[in-house]
Amino acid sequence: SLETILSEMEFAPGAPFDIARLERSVENLRRLDVFKSVRAQIIGSDEREETLHLLFQIEESYDDAGAIELGAGYSTDNPIFGAIGYTHRNLWGRAHAFFLRSEYGPEIGEVKATYAAPFTHAWQLETTLFGRGEETERFGTIRVFGGSSTLRWKEPVPHLTSFLRYDLRQVALSKPLV
Repeated sequence: SLETILSEMEFAPGAPFDIARLERSVENLRRLDVFKSVRAQIIGSDEREETLHLLFQIEESYDDAGAIELGAGYSTDNPIFGAIGYTHRNLWGRAHAFFLRSEYGPEIGEVKATYAAPFTHAWQLETTLFGRGEETERFGTIRVFGGSSTLRWKEPVPHLTSFLRYDLRQVALSKPLV
């Protein structure tokens, strides 16, 4: 959305031109990971005009209603299982992401939902909730519920991300441990 794009700008209309701020604005938009391309063009610099205009050409990567994934498989833990998932990487045109995944089989069933939202140029808050049930011979039914919150900072250094994470898990067994 226009609001999302404007929130990533390092300058305001009418402000003195600064090439470093323009470059940071373009990088902020790219860091959102929802655009195929981000280009900025300076209009009026060749004519040495007193007022410069900036033209941003931006193409969205995820301009659809999301994606549904279906799957089936076999494993030693869960003899045969089915899986379904839904992903939307640009909710409301604001670079918010939502992921929902579920797997179900005769021995293991689980569901996981994640919501991620940027709230400044380089910061993102991600919240995940999950539940899992598993049938075992030794412990009977094991149920695990929990969630996590992650505060992520995508630093200007390529391929480097810092984060702070808090996890909470609750485990319940149908048979007591001996």
